[in-house]
Amino acid sequence: MWVENRQKVFCKNHEARWRHAGRPDIEQFIVDCQVIGTASIDLRGLPPQLKLEFQYGLQCRADARARTTPPYMVMQAVRLANAAAVASLLDLEEPEWRKAAKAGRSRPPILFVIEAREAVESLRDGTGWEVEYPRDVWRLHKLPGITVRHADSTSRERLRFDRISQPWLRELGKRWTRLRLATGLSVGAAKAGVDALTCFSQFLAHAGVDRLAEVDRPLLERHLGWVAS
Repeated sequence: MWVENRQKVFCKNHEARWRHAGRPDIEQFIVDCQVIGTASIDLRGLPPQLKLEFQYGLQCRADARARTTPPYMVMQAVRLANAAAVASLLDLEEPEWRKAAKAGRSRPPILFVIEAREAVESLRDGTGWEVEYPRDVWRLHKLPGITVRHADSTSRERLRFDRISQPWLRELGKRWTRLRLATGLSVGAAKAGVDALTCFSQFLAHAGVDRLAEVDRPLLERHLGWVAS
């Protein structure tokens, strides 16, 4: 990149490349030339808030030492974020990010985006029962004191109470499930319990029952027959 004469900014080849690129900022062009052909992560094209969130997500991954973060994967995530035209990872919910990734041509690694988003959300809201309990979908990796079995694979497990349509049954189910988890119940058993409540919720909707006072032994027997049919 040595200057050949005083009329040019760079050497002949880089001068031509610089002019072809539209004469960008000289310092930026020099950095671009230095990283060509190298494994690098370039966050300069992101909005300020989004850039900080990506940096925080990268730091959290490095601290966790759970998996590698190839630069090409991060750059695909950067392109996804730019295509989504957001100022923050929190501007879209997880399902919306997954939908955006599915629609993209390059099929970027959505896992990094989701992990970075959750890290930022945890930084903003905190973690623990106070945060998760009001939610209708519990993210188990954010809950302390849960007995984890190797077969459970709980790194991204959810307990979905949003499929229970009756508010009173959903609230009772949450209280019951929290008590079971707090006493050492496995995640698999807790999920089975929530699935059973979801099935019961579907039966109640089918039977036209919308109050706890209407639940009695004959109704439960009807439910057992409905499940077996």
